[in-house]
Amino acid sequence: MKSCSPTQQSFLSLPFNVEMVRRCLFKMPLNKTPGPDGFPAEFFKATWDILGSEVAASVLNFFRSNFMPTSLNSTSLVLIPKRPGAEELKDFRPIA
Repeated sequence: MKSCSPTQQSFLSLPFNVEMVRRCLFKMPLNKTPGPDGFPAEFFKATWDILGSEVAASVLNFFRSNFMPTSLNSTSLVLIPKRPGAEELKDFRPIA
């Protein structure tokens, strides 16, 4: 089994901070939604100067408290018909 080097271990032990949150967000690929609110990463990047402190505070609070509201870890599953008149389950495509 692979293990972390002492350097990697010390990096993983660093406290998470606002700059780390910002860097992670800005590394996200375009057109990806990081949560159930439906806002793509571009939204958070474009509004970082306005919302960044709130977003970072929420992320940092999660790491400090180890608590995440259930609603943030949920997925909505929608069945999209593959063709008109779809009636059986096999006629639908699930989209999360």
